[in-house]
Amino acid sequence: MNQAALAQLGQLAAVVAHEVRNPIAGVRGTLQVLRMRPSVDDADRRIMDAMIERMDLLNDKVEDLLRFSRPRPASLVPVDLNAMLADVANSARASVGSAAPEIVVSGNEAVALADAEMLRAVLLNLLLNALQASGRAPVDVAIVLQPDTVRIEIADRGPGIPPEELDRVFEAFHTTKKSGTGLGLAIVKRYIELQNGHVRLRPRDGGGTTGEVTIPRPARA
Repeated sequence: MNQAALAQLGQLAAVVAHEVRNPIAGVRGTLQVLRMRPSVDDADRRIMDAMIERMDLLNDKVEDLLRFSRPRPASLVPVDLNAMLADVANSARASVGSAAPEIVVSGNEAVALADAEMLRAVLLNLLLNALQASGRAPVDVAIVLQPDTVRIEIADRGPGIPPEELDRVFEAFHTTKKSGTGLGLAIVKRYIELQNGHVRLRPRDGGGTTGEVTIPRPARA
């Protein structure tokens, strides 16, 4: 997607966000107040909870559109990758719940020159995808030091991605999920490029998929 198209998409996203998010917030707040009334029975509360959940999903899709089309500039600082991956792993386990497979992190201590918030979002997205694909099998996360860059590898043991899909997974609005927006991996690619890095998915030896994020290290004195 070229810069002119992104600019137009950004303008559209801003209008959609303004026109959709505010009404969603108003209706969501009203439902939360109503469900707390003593006169509301459990059956009606379940219906209201389902409506609130759908509103949250819609709001998430609007947020994805904004993040893709109008990302803020990256603020590059030294980031402790070991600490970040520990935090990301904890967040991923909490998101998946008791069904989360084991996450095995290996590699030396490493520091990247990155935007901490953007890099965290990238690694969390890739790790959640790996956990969902891997089922109950462990997910391996490795830190690989290189002279000027550091590579983070997130490998699952899932069914893998068809070769014809590997070339398209980072395209905006391309998705194989019934409820997906097709922006998750597009945002990952956009965020990594803003940090002067690269991302790719490749088949994992023995089955599954490996997500690779390569990002610069701070300049050595």
